[in-house]
Amino acid sequence: MDRNHVNPKYTRLVDDLAADDHIRVQFLTACLKKLGLRVNTESDEVPSLSELHLTSIDVANVPKVTEKLQEIITLEDGINVVVGENDTFIFEKAGSVCQHLSSEQSANAAGGVPDYNKIPKHVKMYDNGYPAPRDTPWFNHEIYYKSLEIAQDKSEKDVSQFGSTILYGSVVTSTSTMLDK
Repeated sequence: MDRNHVNPKYTRLVDDLAADDHIRVQFLTACLKKLGLRVNTESDEVPSLSELHLTSIDVANVPKVTEKLQEIITLEDGINVVVGENDTFIFEKAGSVCQHLSSEQSANAAGGVPDYNKIPKHVKMYDNGYPAPRDTPWFNHEIYYKSLEIAQDKSEKDVSQFGSTILYGSVVTSTSTMLDK
């Protein structure tokens, strides 16, 4: 929240919220622990955004997603870029290192918190396998797709497309905003 606003009431509201932020964090931490979740209490830092990983149960579907996006993809220095209302996405083949449009999180808003809307989101496209477990330590694509195949085989309905292509990121801004806008 930008406290440098023309409305003095808004500035006061931001200051009041900031003053009580530690109480809010303590309350949410207690709620999450009650639900049986592990909570990181060591750091108050905002985590860095992760890369997004586009995968499919049928690796031939990954290039098809890019084909469907062609009308909104722009080419900037040989790199596929989609600029949405809220986010910018850079589509890269898995294993490539993008030097252009760096995702360096230096775009700071008030209070030193990065403005994640200004940071491009890197989408790694896997058209030849899945991410290595070290690249997605909290989600194993291979196990997911094997489990999906088992569930599809057991289903009496045709659910072959459901869950067959996913965009995974361990730390993202807002899933609904990224997909909506």
